[in-house]
Amino acid sequence: MTLRQVEQASRRFPEPIAFDYLARLERGAHMPSVPKLATLANVYQRPIREFVDLYELEHLKSRVTEQDGDFWHFRKLGIDYRAAGDPWRSAGAMLRGLDAARASLDVDTIAQALTSVGIGLIPLARYHAAVRFLEEALRTVRIERIRAYALHNLARAHFQLDNMILADALSLRAAAFVLDDRPLEADVHSVRAVILGAQGRFDEAIEHGRDALEAYRSLCDTQSETLAMYDLGSISVRAGKVDEGLALLRASMSLAIEVGDPRLRAQSALFYGRALYALGRYEEAIALLKSAFLIARDREMHQQAFDTCFYLWKLSDERGFRIDGNWLEDARWHRPLVEQRSEETEAFVSALRAVTAVPIESFDERFTTKLAEAQPSEAPSDAVAAAHLLSTYLEWKSALPR
Repeated sequence: MTLRQVEQASRRFPEPIAFDYLARLERGAHMPSVPKLATLANVYQRPIREFVDLYELEHLKSRVTEQDGDFWHFRKLGIDYRAAGDPWRSAGAMLRGLDAARASLDVDTIAQALTSVGIGLIPLARYHAAVRFLEEALRTVRIERIRAYALHNLARAHFQLDNMILADALSLRAAAFVLDDRPLEADVHSVRAVILGAQGRFDEAIEHGRDALEAYRSLCDTQSETLAMYDLGSISVRAGKVDEGLALLRASMSLAIEVGDPRLRAQSALFYGRALYALGRYEEAIALLKSAFLIARDREMHQQAFDTCFYLWKLSDERGFRIDGNWLEDARWHRPLVEQRSEETEAFVSALRAVTAVPIESFDERFTTKLAEAQPSEAPSDAVAAAHLLSTYLEWKSALPR
C-alpha cells in the first residue's frame, strides 16, 4: 500500500492522516499521536500492539548510535551490553545486527539474528514482540542448535503469556535439540522447572530445578544460578518444603547482591516477599516488597513493579498495614505496561472491578468499557480501547530521559 493509498483509506476514520504527515512518519521524524496510531492500525488491519512494538523497537535501536558493522559485530556488542546490565542497549544492538544480517541475505545468519532479537526482548518483558521474531526464526532456521535456542526462548515467552500447554510442548521440543550444549541444557532444565511448578507437578519441577542449579554452578554462571535459586525456592515453598524453599530464597538475595545486578536484586526480593506473603508472614514481606518496588521502578521493570504494588496494596487495603505510598494508583499506572499474564494480573482485574464498580472487559486484559465509551462511537471499540492504553504508555515514554 502506497502512502497515497494509506491517506485515502484513513479518511474513513475519525482521525485521518495527511500525506505529508505519513511521509514524516516513514522517515522516523516523529512519533504519531495516539488517535493517528489507532487509525493506522485500522487501515492496515493489524493489532495496534504491533505498531507500539514497531516504535518501541526503533527507540531501542536509537540507543545504539553505532551503525556500521556486520551481525557478528553487533551480536558481540549486544552480549557486552547484557553483561554490563543494560538489556535495553543489548536489545538495540541485536536489532541493528538483524538489519545487517538481512542485508547479507545469508539465511543462517538471519535465523540466528532473529533468535538473538527474540532472546534480547524477553528481559524487557516485550513477550509478544519476542514471539514474532522467534516464530520467524523457526520458519527459516536450518541449524539445529539455533532451532533449539529459538524453541527454548519461545517457550519462555509463552510461559510469561500464560500459554502453558504451548510453553510445555515447546520446552520439551527444545530439549530434543540440546545435544552437547551445556549452557542450553541448563536453561532448558530451568524453564522446565517453572513450567512444571506452575502446573503443580512439584516433584518433577524440583528435580529439574536442582539439575539447573547444579549445572549453572558447574558453569560458574552466577547470574543464572541466582535466577534458578529463587525459582527453585519459590517452587519448594509452594510444594510444602517451606524451610528449604525460604533458605534458597534468602541465598538468592545474597547472591544477587554479590553479583551486583539490580534486576536480580529486585526479582529475588519480590520472590522472597511473595513467598512470605503466601505463608501469612505479612510484616516480614513488607520490607522486601518495598525494596523490590524501588529497584524495579527505577529500572523500568514494570512487571516486577506491578507485582510488588499489587501485594503492598493488598497488605494495606485488606490486611490493614500502614505502608507509605498509594499502592493502588501505582499498580494501576504500571499495569498497562505489563504483557505478562499471571495470578497477580488476573486478581488485580477482579479486585479493581470491586473497588471501582467499573465493569472490566477483556481486550488484551488491559482495557475498561468506561474508557472505550469515552471516545467517538465511530471508531472500532478495540482501536478506541487501545488508544487509551497508548495514551498512558506514551505519556510514560515522553517522561523518560532520551
